[in-house]
Amino acid sequence: MPVAQSKLSALVPRLPGLALASSIAGAATVVGRLFPIVGDPVTGIVLAILLAAVLKPGARLRPGISTASGFLLQVAVVVLGSQLSLVQIVRVGISSLPVMVGTLVVCLAAAYWIGRGLGIVDDLRTLIGVGTGICGASAIAAVTPVIGAAGVEVSYAVSTIFLFNIAAVLAFPFLGHLLGMHQHAFGLFAGTAVNDMSSVVAAATTYGAPAADYAVVVKLTRTLMIIPICLGLTISGLMSDQRRTLSVLTGPFRVSLCYGQIWRSLRRRPS
Repeated sequence: MPVAQSKLSALVPRLPGLALASSIAGAATVVGRLFPIVGDPVTGIVLAILLAAVLKPGARLRPGISTASGFLLQVAVVVLGSQLSLVQIVRVGISSLPVMVGTLVVCLAAAYWIGRGLGIVDDLRTLIGVGTGICGASAIAAVTPVIGAAGVEVSYAVSTIFLFNIAAVLAFPFLGHLLGMHQHAFGLFAGTAVNDMSSVVAAATTYGAPAADYAVVVKLTRTLMIIPICLGLTISGLMSDQRRTLSVLTGPFRVSLCYGQIWRSLRRRPS
Protein backbone atom coordinates (compact mmCIF):
# COMPACT_ATOMS: atom_id res chain seq x y z
CA MET A 1 0.00 0.00 0.00
CA PRO A 2 2.75 2.58 0.81
CA VAL A 3 4.32 1.87 -2.58
CA ALA A 4 1.01 2.41 -4.36
CA GLN A 5 0.43 5.64 -2.44
CA SER A 6 3.93 6.83 -3.32
CA LYS A 7 3.34 6.18 -7.03
CA LEU A 8 -0.03 7.91 -6.87
CA SER A 9 1.44 10.94 -5.11
CA ALA A 10 4.10 11.15 -7.83
CA LEU A 11 1.46 10.93 -10.58
CA VAL A 12 -0.98 13.53 -9.25
CA PRO A 13 1.27 16.60 -9.86
CA ARG A 14 1.72 15.46 -13.46
CA LEU A 15 -1.98 15.18 -14.27
CA PRO A 16 -2.64 18.85 -15.23
CA GLY A 17 0.27 18.94 -17.68
CA LEU A 18 -0.60 15.52 -19.09
CA ALA A 19 -4.21 16.64 -19.56
CA LEU A 20 -3.04 19.71 -21.48
CA ALA A 21 -0.70 17.63 -23.66
CA SER A 22 -3.49 15.12 -24.34
CA SER A 23 -5.87 17.92 -25.32
CA ILE A 24 -3.33 19.36 -27.74
CA ALA A 25 -2.71 15.90 -29.20
CA GLY A 26 -6.44 15.29 -29.62
CA ALA A 27 -7.03 18.63 -31.33
CA ALA A 28 -3.98 18.12 -33.56
CA THR A 29 -5.24 14.68 -34.57
CA VAL A 30 -8.62 16.08 -35.62
CA VAL A 31 -7.07 18.94 -37.60
CA GLY A 32 -4.52 16.58 -39.15
CA ARG A 33 -7.27 14.28 -40.38
CA LEU A 34 -9.16 17.21 -41.89
CA PHE A 35 -6.03 18.64 -43.56
CA PRO A 36 -3.68 15.71 -44.34
CA ILE A 37 -1.13 17.92 -46.08
CA VAL A 38 -0.51 19.66 -42.74
CA GLY A 39 -0.60 16.53 -40.60
CA ASP A 40 -0.96 15.85 -36.88
CA PRO A 41 2.62 16.57 -35.70
CA VAL A 42 2.92 19.98 -37.35
CA THR A 43 -0.50 20.99 -36.04
CA GLY A 44 0.46 19.87 -32.54
CA ILE A 45 3.69 21.87 -32.60
CA VAL A 46 1.93 25.03 -33.81
CA LEU A 47 -0.83 24.69 -31.20
CA ALA A 48 1.72 24.15 -28.43
CA ILE A 49 3.74 27.20 -29.49
CA LEU A 50 0.60 29.37 -29.60
CA LEU A 51 -0.59 28.15 -26.20
CA ALA A 52 2.84 28.71 -24.66
CA ALA A 53 2.90 32.26 -26.03
CA VAL A 54 -0.66 33.13 -24.97
CA LEU A 55 -1.20 31.22 -21.73
CA LYS A 56 2.40 30.94 -20.51
CA PRO A 57 2.00 27.61 -18.61
CA GLY A 58 3.21 27.92 -15.02
CA ALA A 59 4.93 25.58 -12.60
CA ARG A 60 1.72 23.59 -12.08
CA LEU A 61 1.81 22.27 -15.65
CA ARG A 62 5.56 21.67 -15.96
CA PRO A 63 5.81 18.17 -14.39
CA GLY A 64 3.20 16.74 -16.75
CA ILE A 65 4.59 18.54 -19.78
CA SER A 66 8.08 17.23 -18.97
CA THR A 67 6.71 13.69 -18.69
CA ALA A 68 4.84 13.97 -21.99
CA SER A 69 7.79 15.47 -23.87
CA GLY A 70 10.32 13.11 -22.29
CA PHE A 71 9.32 9.64 -21.13
CA LEU A 72 6.07 9.29 -23.10
CA LEU A 73 7.69 10.58 -26.28
CA GLN A 74 10.52 8.06 -25.91
CA VAL A 75 8.00 5.25 -25.37
CA ALA A 76 6.13 6.29 -28.53
CA VAL A 77 9.34 6.19 -30.57
CA VAL A 78 10.19 2.73 -29.20
CA VAL A 79 6.70 1.45 -30.06
CA LEU A 80 7.08 2.83 -33.58
CA GLY A 81 10.47 1.16 -33.96
CA SER A 82 9.12 -2.18 -32.69
CA GLN A 83 6.90 -2.37 -35.76
CA LEU A 84 9.94 -2.66 -38.05
CA SER A 85 11.55 -5.96 -39.00
CA LEU A 86 15.28 -6.64 -38.58
CA VAL A 87 15.59 -7.44 -42.30
CA GLN A 88 14.08 -4.07 -43.17
CA ILE A 89 16.44 -2.29 -40.79
CA VAL A 90 19.52 -3.96 -42.29
CA ARG A 91 18.42 -3.39 -45.88
CA VAL A 92 17.50 0.26 -45.45
CA GLY A 93 20.53 0.96 -43.26
CA ILE A 94 22.99 -0.42 -45.79
CA SER A 95 21.37 1.33 -48.76
CA SER A 96 21.31 4.70 -46.99
CA LEU A 97 24.81 4.44 -45.50
CA PRO A 98 26.67 6.33 -48.29
CA VAL A 99 24.26 9.27 -48.01
CA MET A 100 24.56 9.38 -44.23
CA VAL A 101 28.36 9.20 -44.22
CA GLY A 102 28.56 11.89 -46.90
CA THR A 103 26.23 14.27 -45.09
CA LEU A 104 28.02 13.64 -41.79
CA VAL A 105 31.37 14.60 -43.30
CA VAL A 106 29.84 17.73 -44.84
CA CYS A 107 28.17 18.72 -41.52
CA LEU A 108 31.33 18.32 -39.47
CA ALA A 109 33.46 20.16 -42.04
CA ALA A 110 30.93 22.97 -42.39
CA ALA A 111 30.60 23.35 -38.62
CA TYR A 112 34.38 23.57 -38.31
CA TRP A 113 35.09 26.04 -41.11
CA ILE A 114 31.99 28.22 -40.81
CA GLY A 115 32.26 28.27 -37.01
CA ARG A 116 35.92 29.16 -37.26
CA GLY A 117 35.09 32.01 -39.61
CA LEU A 118 32.46 33.30 -37.17
CA GLY A 119 34.86 33.07 -34.23
CA ILE A 120 32.95 30.30 -32.44
CA VAL A 121 34.97 28.34 -29.88
CA ASP A 122 36.13 24.80 -30.71
CA ASP A 123 33.86 22.92 -28.30
CA LEU A 124 30.71 24.72 -29.43
CA ARG A 125 31.60 24.07 -33.07
CA THR A 126 32.04 20.40 -32.29
CA LEU A 127 28.74 20.14 -30.41
CA ILE A 128 26.77 21.85 -33.17
CA GLY A 129 28.51 19.71 -35.80
CA VAL A 130 27.73 16.37 -34.15
CA GLY A 131 24.24 17.52 -33.17
CA THR A 132 23.45 18.46 -36.75
CA GLY A 133 25.21 15.54 -38.41
CA ILE A 134 24.19 12.67 -36.11
CA CYS A 135 21.30 12.76 -33.67
CA GLY A 136 20.70 16.18 -32.19
CA ALA A 137 20.63 16.59 -28.42
CA SER A 138 21.51 12.91 -27.87
CA ALA A 139 24.79 13.34 -29.75
CA ILE A 140 25.50 16.56 -27.88
CA ALA A 141 24.94 14.81 -24.55
CA ALA A 142 27.23 11.94 -25.57
CA VAL A 143 30.06 14.17 -26.81
CA THR A 144 29.94 16.69 -23.94
CA PRO A 145 31.90 14.60 -21.37
CA VAL A 146 34.34 13.45 -24.05
CA ILE A 147 35.47 16.97 -24.94
CA GLY A 148 34.73 18.53 -21.54
CA ALA A 149 32.40 21.19 -22.93
CA ALA A 150 31.10 23.90 -20.61
CA GLY A 151 27.44 24.10 -19.65
CA VAL A 152 26.84 27.34 -21.53
CA GLU A 153 28.21 25.78 -24.72
CA VAL A 154 25.89 22.80 -24.32
CA SER A 155 22.93 25.15 -23.85
CA TYR A 156 23.78 27.11 -26.99
CA ALA A 157 24.21 23.93 -29.03
CA VAL A 158 20.96 22.32 -27.83
CA SER A 159 19.02 25.55 -28.45
CA THR A 160 20.42 25.77 -31.97
CA ILE A 161 19.48 22.17 -32.73
CA PHE A 162 15.98 22.63 -31.27
CA LEU A 163 15.35 25.73 -33.39
CA PHE A 164 16.28 23.95 -36.61
CA ASN A 165 14.28 20.88 -35.59
CA ILE A 166 11.12 22.97 -35.36
CA ALA A 167 11.88 24.64 -38.69
CA ALA A 168 12.46 21.26 -40.35
CA VAL A 169 9.23 19.72 -39.04
CA LEU A 170 7.24 22.68 -40.32
CA ALA A 171 8.96 23.15 -43.67
CA PHE A 172 10.20 19.75 -44.88
CA PRO A 173 6.81 18.10 -45.60
CA PHE A 174 5.79 21.06 -47.77
CA LEU A 175 9.19 21.00 -49.46
CA GLY A 176 8.80 17.28 -50.14
CA HIS A 177 5.42 17.78 -51.80
CA LEU A 178 6.79 20.73 -53.76
CA LEU A 179 9.63 18.59 -55.13
CA GLY A 180 7.35 15.61 -55.77
CA MET A 181 9.32 13.21 -53.56
CA HIS A 182 7.98 9.67 -53.22
CA GLN A 183 7.63 8.17 -49.75
CA HIS A 184 11.02 6.44 -49.51
CA ALA A 185 12.86 9.45 -50.92
CA PHE A 186 11.32 11.70 -48.31
CA GLY A 187 12.03 9.13 -45.60
CA LEU A 188 15.72 9.18 -46.55
CA PHE A 189 15.64 12.97 -46.70
CA ALA A 190 13.98 13.37 -43.29
CA GLY A 191 16.05 10.66 -41.60
CA THR A 192 19.24 12.29 -42.83
CA ALA A 193 18.44 16.00 -42.62
CA VAL A 194 16.39 16.25 -39.40
CA ASN A 195 18.27 16.02 -36.12
CA ASP A 196 16.37 14.45 -33.19
CA MET A 197 14.40 11.22 -33.57
CA SER A 198 11.15 12.80 -32.36
CA SER A 199 11.42 15.52 -35.01
CA VAL A 200 12.24 12.93 -37.68
CA VAL A 201 9.09 11.01 -36.75
CA ALA A 202 7.00 14.21 -36.76
CA ALA A 203 8.20 15.37 -40.17
CA ALA A 204 8.01 11.95 -41.83
CA THR A 205 4.64 11.00 -40.32
CA THR A 206 3.18 14.19 -41.75
CA TYR A 207 4.33 13.04 -45.18
CA GLY A 208 3.06 9.46 -44.88
CA ALA A 209 3.36 6.16 -43.00
CA PRO A 210 5.86 4.57 -45.47
CA ALA A 211 8.04 7.67 -45.21
CA ALA A 212 7.94 7.46 -41.41
CA ASP A 213 8.99 3.78 -41.37
CA TYR A 214 11.87 4.47 -43.75
CA ALA A 215 12.97 7.60 -41.89
CA VAL A 216 13.08 5.83 -38.52
CA VAL A 217 15.43 3.14 -39.87
CA VAL A 218 17.66 5.74 -41.52
CA LYS A 219 17.75 7.71 -38.28
CA LEU A 220 18.58 4.64 -36.18
CA THR A 221 21.47 3.79 -38.51
CA ARG A 222 22.65 7.39 -38.43
CA THR A 223 22.61 7.39 -34.62
CA LEU A 224 25.20 4.59 -34.55
CA MET A 225 27.73 7.07 -35.97
CA ILE A 226 28.06 8.60 -32.51
CA ILE A 227 30.29 5.73 -31.33
CA PRO A 228 33.15 6.18 -33.85
CA ILE A 229 32.84 9.96 -33.57
CA CYS A 230 33.23 9.87 -29.77
CA LEU A 231 36.14 7.46 -29.99
CA GLY A 232 37.80 9.67 -32.60
CA LEU A 233 37.35 12.78 -30.47
CA THR A 234 38.77 10.98 -27.44
CA ILE A 235 41.84 9.78 -29.32
CA SER A 236 42.34 13.24 -30.82
CA GLY A 237 42.12 14.83 -27.39
CA LEU A 238 44.58 12.38 -25.88
CA MET A 239 47.10 12.91 -28.66
CA SER A 240 47.00 16.70 -28.30
CA ASP A 241 46.99 16.59 -24.46
CA GLN A 242 44.17 19.14 -24.45
CA ARG A 243 41.26 16.91 -23.47
CA ARG A 244 40.32 14.59 -20.68
CA THR A 245 41.66 11.10 -20.29
CA LEU A 246 39.89 7.85 -21.08
CA SER A 247 38.24 7.94 -17.64
CA VAL A 248 35.59 10.32 -19.01
CA LEU A 249 34.23 7.55 -21.20
CA THR A 250 31.05 5.95 -19.95
CA GLY A 251 28.49 3.43 -21.09
CA PRO A 252 28.76 2.45 -24.76
CA PHE A 253 32.18 4.02 -25.21
CA ARG A 254 33.78 1.81 -22.56
CA VAL A 255 32.10 -1.16 -24.17
CA SER A 256 33.56 -0.17 -27.53
CA LEU A 257 37.05 0.03 -26.04
CA CYS A 258 36.58 -3.39 -24.41
CA TYR A 259 35.62 -4.87 -27.77
CA GLY A 260 38.77 -3.38 -29.26
CA GLN A 261 40.94 -4.88 -26.55
CA ILE A 262 39.31 -8.30 -26.96
CA TRP A 263 39.83 -8.17 -30.73
CA ARG A 264 43.49 -7.25 -30.29
CA SER A 265 43.96 -10.11 -27.82
CA LEU A 266 42.35 -12.62 -30.18
CA ARG A 267 44.62 -11.54 -33.02
CA ARG A 268 47.66 -12.19 -30.84
CA ARG A 269 46.60 -15.73 -29.95
CA PRO A 270 48.80 -18.39 -31.57
CA SER A 271 47.06 -20.44 -34.26
